[in-house]
Amino acid sequence: MTDHLRSPRAVALLGQLDAANSYTLRNLVALVPRLGAELTELSPPPALRRILARLDARLKTGGVTLCRHLSANAPVPTW
Repeated sequence: MTDHLRSPRAVALLGQLDAANSYTLRNLVALVPRLGAELTELSPPPALRRILARLDARLKTGGVTLCRHLSANAPVPTW
């Protein structure tokens, strides 16, 4: 869906989510060499695929809720 079809609030929220995601990704990438590791393009291991599949199913059915200290109106990086 393009931005002109979304409400200004939705566009702003998605922009904040994108910024929070980028910030988190930069932090994780910066952490890799400090751990003595290197990035690879490997598929997630089976256990992680199962977790991601369960998360995807819950997201699609409304089974995921925010922690009380988080707000959909003000996304922040979380761990």
